[in-house]
Amino acid sequence: MKIHMVVLYLYLLIIGANGEAKKKSGGRLTPEENKQRLETCGTTAIDTPSRDNKAMELEKWPNWVSFAVTADQRGAGAALTTMISPRHFLTSSQVVMDDSSYTWRYNSKRVGNCRQMPQGKLEVPKEALEKLLFFKSGCLPNCNRQSLIPVTRAVILKYCHIEPEMWWWSQAVMVIEIAEDIGVDGGFPCLAYGTQQNGTQLDVYSHLWKGRNNQSIFHRKLELLNTDGMSYKFLRYNEDGERGSPVMKQDQNGKWNLVGLGAQQISDSETGVLRMSWIGWQLCREVGVCRDTPPPPPPPKPTDPPKVETTTTPTTTMKAEPKKTEKPEPPPVKEVPITVRPITPATKPKPTVAAGKLTKKENLRRLLTCGKTPIETPSGNNISVEITKRADWAWGARTKGQNDTGTALTTMISTRHFLTSSQVVITDEKKWVWNSQKVEKCDGPGQVHLEVPKDALGKLQFRGNLLSRAVILDYCKMDEKMWNMAQGVMIVELAKDVEDGFPCLADTSTDGVYTKGKELDVYTMFIKSDKLLRHRKLTLGGNHANFLVFDRYHEDGDRGGQIMDNVNGRWTLVGLGAGGASKKSAAFRISSLQEQLCEVVGVCHSEPIPVPRPTIAATTSKTPEAPPPLPTPPPEQSPEAPPPPVAPPARRREDEETDEDYEMFLKRKKEKEEAEMYENEDTDILISKDDINGNDRCGGGGFEKWIIVLCLFVFFV
Repeated sequence: MKIHMVVLYLYLLIIGANGEAKKKSGGRLTPEENKQRLETCGTTAIDTPSRDNKAMELEKWPNWVSFAVTADQRGAGAALTTMISPRHFLTSSQVVMDDSSYTWRYNSKRVGNCRQMPQGKLEVPKEALEKLLFFKSGCLPNCNRQSLIPVTRAVILKYCHIEPEMWWWSQAVMVIEIAEDIGVDGGFPCLAYGTQQNGTQLDVYSHLWKGRNNQSIFHRKLELLNTDGMSYKFLRYNEDGERGSPVMKQDQNGKWNLVGLGAQQISDSETGVLRMSWIGWQLCREVGVCRDTPPPPPPPKPTDPPKVETTTTPTTTMKAEPKKTEKPEPPPVKEVPITVRPITPATKPKPTVAAGKLTKKENLRRLLTCGKTPIETPSGNNISVEITKRADWAWGARTKGQNDTGTALTTMISTRHFLTSSQVVITDEKKWVWNSQKVEKCDGPGQVHLEVPKDALGKLQFRGNLLSRAVILDYCKMDEKMWNMAQGVMIVELAKDVEDGFPCLADTSTDGVYTKGKELDVYTMFIKSDKLLRHRKLTLGGNHANFLVFDRYHEDGDRGGQIMDNVNGRWTLVGLGAGGASKKSAAFRISSLQEQLCEVVGVCHSEPIPVPRPTIAATTSKTPEAPPPLPTPPPEQSPEAPPPPVAPPARRREDEETDEDYEMFLKRKKEKEEAEMYENEDTDILISKDDINGNDRCGGGGFEKWIIVLCLFVFFV
């Protein structure tokens, strides 16, 4: 009996050990597994025998490099594979697809249409996976059927984002997934998401296939010639049909990073390399191989009035006490200055104003105070440069628990409103990020915008501020193709105001300025380090009613970045990054959203104030036009304007806000109204403003003379 119990115990122990060994195997990496990957990657080196551009063969392949090929192809399409996690490998799509015909290698049948692939990726069918020969690392020179690793899934990333002429030379990056973890001890490289600068020397590898058991890897050091959003370019180093070989860089910490995968020759003199940063977001979405989580937002400015109220400092609370005790008392006139002065700094109601649409007065104040807080512009050309100190109005937002998925820049446009990309809460497939549920369809033709539900709003991480509302503008009007490329603009509303500065907004009056050839300051998200923003200067490459178009500068999943211009010393938001295509980047024109912003949140554009025309001396005209209309009386004073200053300053109400800029605006508004009486004036007639104002330069009688001349004019005509 004891023997049976011992045998049973050992059996259960073995089963348990096997189960524990396979517990972490298969499928997408969990956040914990990805964190472990980030901690252990890059520690296993690869040989670098060459010191220049001369190719030298590696004596030993690294444990994280192997090869793959489709069966019965006699080596056609064979490519190196690079391990990036214990169960994921990168290689070229040429392993399973032909170059020019868009057909599968295993059966020569046409690949499906991209309309059936809303995410732009291509899932390799099971039949192709069964024909895929993926060999274990280190099997050379005796690779056979026992050296094969079964593949459970393969995805061709960005398949639908590559144009036909580009596909011919580059094809795409394919990620391979296996059922069980292998080679954890063997190590694998990290992924380099940053942009390498031109002239940087990198370790470049190439692959020579002579047969299944007769292959070589060569190394050389090459300088980077040029870069774009999709690829790096080097002097030609590869053979025809050779793709998928790694391009590596060892960072300052000694870790090895995969910079890109060799594509093919762009020309007889250049070789292209597909960048890891180009596919980084898709790798995170498909297999859980993600970047570091973004750093926590910086603490609020200690000088922010809203934040001072919430920090229980003795000085702040004591200053607020007199306001509550003295305000209900009707002080004598002589004591008014004594009670008003200490209260004035704390009377601004902004920090506690209920969230909602801006009032007209709040919008006027916004127009007066916007654009005064600058943002750094370290780059002088199209090469991006990191910003050392970001502007207070440029924040970041993401949905909690999603790593980097959907992270986007946000831009403050009023004391409680921010603009960002809808990707923060909705995926490209129109699913809510927080629960992966499908977004409900719009109710009908009457619905234009989409209100973000409270559940999604509660999951939104926005610099620790309480949110009251979020709306995706024009959601119900966007077609599927446009949504997949750009998504939409979302406006976020805070529950309490903040007093940071913010930029002005471009309106339709400036559309003629922002056309092809105009240089603008472009900002993008940089999640890899604490320096979240990068800046570059770019020239508009095309004209579009709703978009600003540039040569490609964005990374995949990079939306919400600011497009700025400095207009007479005032920083103005011209566009909001929207992603783009393989060769172009697009940004939403802010001017195209001016009516929506005014309607939804009260952020309205300003009307230009006309300047009164100068006095024109009387002229003689043989063919005078119709006489001008009689001057209309000045319009009634706006109800928003303050009463005439008949009372001394000491009689100002205690709760009345002193705002010199606002009063100056009202003064300008009054001048505008007075000027409107002359707006339809014809300067070619025989009467001048001096006549109307009673300033007769010939000694006449002013207004009476004007009436007499007018009557004579009508009589003779």
